[in-house]
Amino acid sequence: MVPNNYETDLILPIIEKASELANVSYGISDDQTKRYLKIVGDHMRAIVFLISDGVIPSNVGRGYVVRRLIRRVVHTSRAPRILEELKREELRFVQTLERGEKLLEEKLADAISSAERNRTVPCLAAVRISEGSNVEILLNKTPFYAESGGKIGDHGFPYISEGENQPKAVVEIIDVQKSFGNIFVHKGTINKGVVEIGKQVEAAVNVKLRQRAQVHHTATHLLQAALKKVIGRETSQAGSLVAFDRLRFDFNFHRPLLDNELIDIELIINRWVEDAILLQTKVMPIADAKREGAIAMFGEKYGEEVGFTINTFDI
Repeated sequence: MVPNNYETDLILPIIEKASELANVSYGISDDQTKRYLKIVGDHMRAIVFLISDGVIPSNVGRGYVVRRLIRRVVHTSRAPRILEELKREELRFVQTLERGEKLLEEKLADAISSAERNRTVPCLAAVRISEGSNVEILLNKTPFYAESGGKIGDHGFPYISEGENQPKAVVEIIDVQKSFGNIFVHKGTINKGVVEIGKQVEAAVNVKLRQRAQVHHTATHLLQAALKKVIGRETSQAGSLVAFDRLRFDFNFHRPLLDNELIDIELIINRWVEDAILLQTKVMPIADAKREGAIAMFGEKYGEEVGFTINTFDI
């Protein structure tokens, strides 16, 4: 048995790391120091989970909760030795980050230069890495959907040419993120062969998984429409997760939903699904999409042109 929740294996490792950085021992510290360390441990755990779930510090809603948690950790960490060590650790991290960014820029420059020489051929930027290694492949163009707006990135397999009459390297991709510019980071494991800079890439998306994500993406739109129909148009989406096996839909409303409202929402969505209503997607300037009734997520970043899904069900 432990004396309190802070000393369980969920929070104690964070407290011990904070103690190490502050050059103190949690076990023999006075009550005030222990209190500071408990605040840091508890709040840092919450901050990591919130940010990992897509909640970014802001002045409204959940974002404001994250901001307040971060600021309290910073304020609490002003206990002299903790603050001093955190500053030293921050400096060490910044120096490491700067070295890594410089190396990344060099690799990207090589990749983009190679892509330009090959014209439209997607180009790989990575150090030479062999089978079984985890790898991040940087491509200047890709058929893979990069994680955005709560929808996870595609899975699939880039096939990398190793030369004439040579077998291709195969990488299993499990995550795709968009980096700065038009660079896409594909994270995965090398299943076969060797990966190195400048090779041509043939990228194949896992179509079955993408279709599952598309189904859940459409379901979030149906859920939002049903919510507005049942409880009123003042409700608004506050975030979502669109995965291959599930979805999560966050929304703002001044009270919990009633049981009969949940039943009505479920019945409406099931009716729309059974009707097999045709969805149409158009690409148009964002201003035109809004004039036609598109609902934009507050805080979400959009390009000059957006994909606009049109449906014909009655809301």
